Amino acid sequence: GIILTHCHADHDAGAFQKVLTGSPVVVITTPTIYKSFIRKYAALASLSPSLLRHSHRYKPAIIGEPLRFQGATFHFTYSLHAIPCVGFKVEWRGRSMVFTGDHMNKPDELDRLQTEGVLSKARADDLRNLPLQETDLLLHEAGAPPIHTPLEVLMKLPPHIKKRLYVVHTSNIPEEYDLRVAPTGTA
Repeated sequence: GIILTHCHADHDAGAFQKVLTGSPVVVITTPTIYKSFIRKYAALASLSPSLLRHSHRYKPAIIGEPLRFQGATFHFTYSLHAIPCVGFKVEWRGRSMVFTGDHMNKPDELDRLQTEGVLSKARADDLRNLPLQETDLLLHEAGAPPIHTPLEVLMKLPPHIKKRLYVVHTSNIPEEYDLRVAPTGTA
């Protein structure tokens, strides 16, 4: 299966290529992101949306409801990004992993957006309380603000969290930072 976090090309182009191969594939994402994916790639490839929808199976990820797939349990949440984007926690055989998805995790900015009424208290609290501490492996994105998490925020995480943390969506971490880039490929 493919988990589609959002419809920026650096995250969804491979998903589009995979569904076109004809091999059986399941696309997992929220209904909002899925509709965006179909609309975007149907237009780009001059395909009918109906034809594109029939090239794969779709398994909707519903925020707040556990999703079972291949023996694992997924919990999805919307992150804070320029377009709808999800992160998730997956649990399998007593182990867990969190992938934040593209996310602006900057506490002072979340406070400002709540104060200005852009975010409700409930939404801001949801973003502040991502399950970063209760996981065996944390894959947290970092990148250029304002739509990504600055490395400085990750540097402030407690050591017991940084021990399980790998940074994704960036390849250049200054040497003075006590952070690790996630390895690529499969070993």
